[in-house]
Amino acid sequence: MTEKQLHMVLEEFEHAPRFLILGNDFPILTQKVIEILNDRGCRILYKATKQSSIDYCIIFKKTKKTDKILPLLKPGGKALIVVDEQTEENRLPFPVFTIAATKSFSGETLARSLLQKLFAGSPLVSATPSSSTTQSKKNKRRSHKLFRLFMTILLLFFLISIPFVVFAGATLYTVYQLQTIRSFDVPLEAQQDHVTKAKTGLLIAQYTLPVIKPILAPFPPVLMTLFDASWGIVTNLTTISDEALGLERIVASGGKELFNDPSGYLSTHMPDITSKLTSIERYLENAEISYLTLTRYKQYPLVSRALPSLETIPALRRAVEKTKQALMIIPALLPSEGEKKYVLLLQNNFELRPTGGFIGSFAILTVTKGRIADITIHDVYEADGQLKGKVDPPVPIERYLHQPNWYLRDSNWNPDFAFSANQAEWFLQKELGKQFDGVFAIDLYFLQYLLRALGGVYVPDYQASVTADDFFLKLQADHQEEFFPGSSKKRDLITALVSALRITFTEGKLPPLPLLKALYQSLEEKHLLFYLHDTNVQNRIEQLGWGGRLVTPATQTTAANPYVHDYTMLVESNVGVNKVNYQIRRELFTTITLSEQLLTHTVLLYYKNESGKNDSLFSGRYANYLRILIPTDAQLSQAKDGDTVIPRDQITIDQLNDKQSVGMFIEVVPQEEKKITIMYTIPLPRTKEFTYQLMLQKQPGTDRDPFVFKLDSTIWNVRSSNVSSLPYLSDLKTDRLISVDFEQKIR
Repeated sequence: MTEKQLHMVLEEFEHAPRFLILGNDFPILTQKVIEILNDRGCRILYKATKQSSIDYCIIFKKTKKTDKILPLLKPGGKALIVVDEQTEENRLPFPVFTIAATKSFSGETLARSLLQKLFAGSPLVSATPSSSTTQSKKNKRRSHKLFRLFMTILLLFFLISIPFVVFAGATLYTVYQLQTIRSFDVPLEAQQDHVTKAKTGLLIAQYTLPVIKPILAPFPPVLMTLFDASWGIVTNLTTISDEALGLERIVASGGKELFNDPSGYLSTHMPDITSKLTSIERYLENAEISYLTLTRYKQYPLVSRALPSLETIPALRRAVEKTKQALMIIPALLPSEGEKKYVLLLQNNFELRPTGGFIGSFAILTVTKGRIADITIHDVYEADGQLKGKVDPPVPIERYLHQPNWYLRDSNWNPDFAFSANQAEWFLQKELGKQFDGVFAIDLYFLQYLLRALGGVYVPDYQASVTADDFFLKLQADHQEEFFPGSSKKRDLITALVSALRITFTEGKLPPLPLLKALYQSLEEKHLLFYLHDTNVQNRIEQLGWGGRLVTPATQTTAANPYVHDYTMLVESNVGVNKVNYQIRRELFTTITLSEQLLTHTVLLYYKNESGKNDSLFSGRYANYLRILIPTDAQLSQAKDGDTVIPRDQITIDQLNDKQSVGMFIEVVPQEEKKITIMYTIPLPRTKEFTYQLMLQKQPGTDRDPFVFKLDSTIWNVRSSNVSSLPYLSDLKTDRLISVDFEQKIR
C-alpha cells in the first residue's frame, strides 16, 4: 500500500481511528506498524477493556480469545491476526495475515502489506442500540448524580492533599527543567536558567516532605520504597546537572588554549576537571542505586512507563568513569616534550571494509610541545604508486577485486584494528619511508557527529556551510560533480572539511560538552579507533573498548561455574568498487535452540539494497565478501542464500585471530532484498545449570542496525538474564554482551 492510499483510507474517519494492538510475537513488524499509524495521527491502545471502543484490531500472537475482542469493535470495525504459519488460517475466526506467505523480509514492506489486508477486509460486527430512550434518560440522570458526588469527593480530597499537590507540581517542574537540558545542546546561559529553576522546584518540594512522609507511613512499605527511590533520582540528577554546568564552564573558559595548547591547559585545569567528574560520578552512582531499586518493581504500570527514560543512568555513570580514565591518556598522546607522528586513516564507510571503510586518503599528524603542530592530507593512490615490488594480497582481494598486488588502500582487511594498523604502517614504511608512533582511523559518522556538535561549519573552499543533516547528501553530490552550484572544479570535500574543522577548533569558540559527547559517541560506536606503540597507553585504550579489537569475554568456565561462550560478528567488505553502502539496510536475527547436550545458533541476516537501478558511484549492486566470525569450537551446520543451500566449496573457513571465520560472496541487486542464514552448533556442559554468554560485536563503520535475540528450549528454564526481555530487541550501535542463566527443567 502506498503512502497516498494509506492516507486516503485514514481520511475517511471524522475522528482519529482507534487501533487495538495485542501481542508482540513479531517485534520489528509490530514497531513498523505502530510507526506508520502514529505518523497518521491514529490512537493506539495496547490493552482491551470493557470501555474500549475501537475501529481496528491487530493481533500479533496466537490466541483463541477472540470472543472477548469482537464486542469491543465499533459498527463496521475490522480485525486481523498475524501468524507465521499457513496452517493457522483454518482455525482462526478473524482474517489472517501469514508472514510465511510473503516474499518480503523488510519490516516496512510487511507492515504496509498487513495494513492493506486489514483495510480491504470485511466488517466483523454491527452494533445495535442497547436501551430505549427512557432508559437512556434515567441513565443520564444517574450519571449526573454520580458526577456531582464524584466532584464533591474530589474537592474534599484536593483540600486534604494540598501538600501532595504542591510536592507533585514542584517535582514535575524540576523534572521538566532537567529534561530540557538533558542533551546539553542548549547555550550555556540557557542551561544556567534551567538548572536554577530545577533547583528552585526541588527546594519547594523539599519543604513538603515533613508533611508527606508521615501520611505515607501507614501505607504498604513498597509505596515508601518507590517514593524514596524516585525522590533519590530527582535530587541526584538535579545536583548532577548543576555539577555538569560547572564542568562546562571550566572547559569553556579555556577557549583557544584548550585546542592550541591542550597539554598546558590540562596541567592547569586537570585538578578542577577531575574534581567535578568525581562529584558527578558519585551522584550518578547514587542515582543508579535508586534506578536499580525501581527495576525490581517494573510490574507496576507507572514504574514500567518511567524506566525507559531512566535507563541511560548506568550508561552515563560508565561514560563519566571512562572520561576520567581517558584524561590520563591525553598527556601520553600529546606529550609536552619531544615530537610524535601519527597516521590518521580516513575510511569511507560508504564503501565498507573490515575496520570501517575504504582508505581513500590519510593524514599525517605531527605533535610538538603538546599540540598538533601540522596536519598534511595525502591521497592513498599517490602513496600506493610508490610501492616497489609485489605483495601478495589476501585471496578474496585477488579474486573479487581482481587485484594481483596488495596496497595500503586495502591494508585494513583484518577486522581486528591492531592487526590492520600494523599492516598499514608496514605499507607506509615501504611506500614513503616513514615510521609513526601510532595509527588512528575515522569514518564519515565521526565527521557527522562533529558537525552536529558544532551546528555546522563553513567550508571556505566551497564558499558554503556543511551541517550534520546535509553532510552525506553533499558528499554524494560532490562525487557526482553536482556539489554546490557554480563550482567549476571537483574537489575533495573531506580534505576541505578537515581544514575547515581545524580552523574552527583553533578559533576556540566551541560548545565543550556537545563536542565531548560527539567524541565519546564516536569512540563507543567505533567511528574513531586507536592503535599506539606505547603498550601501556594502548592497554588502557583497549580496556576502555576503543582499540577496535576482536573481544573475548574475560569470564572462564569452571566445573562449579560452567560458562558457554558464544560469539558472532558480521564482517562485510564491499568489493563492488562503489559507495553503495549508503543505500544498504540490514537487520539481524539471532536465535539459539537448546537441546540436552547441544546449542544450535541460527543467524539470519536481512539485506535490502535501496539504491536506484542505474549504475553510478552511489548506486548499483552490492557485491559483498561476507565473513561471519564464530567461536573456534563451533561446528558449521549450514549456510543458505535465500532458500538455496550454499555449497561447501563456495564457503571459506579460516582461523582469524582467536575466532573462526566463515566467508562467502553474496550480491544484492538494487531494489531487492536478500536473506542469508548461518547455522552452527556448540556443545553444552553436562550439568543441570550453566551460564550462556553471547558477545555480539559490531563492525566499525556500520550504523545502528536493528537486531533481535530469541531463544527456544523445551528442557531448559531461564533463571535470569542481563537483558530487559526475551525476545530482546535492540540495535548494534555498540557491542552487545547478552548473558542468560539456564537451569534444567524438572521432569
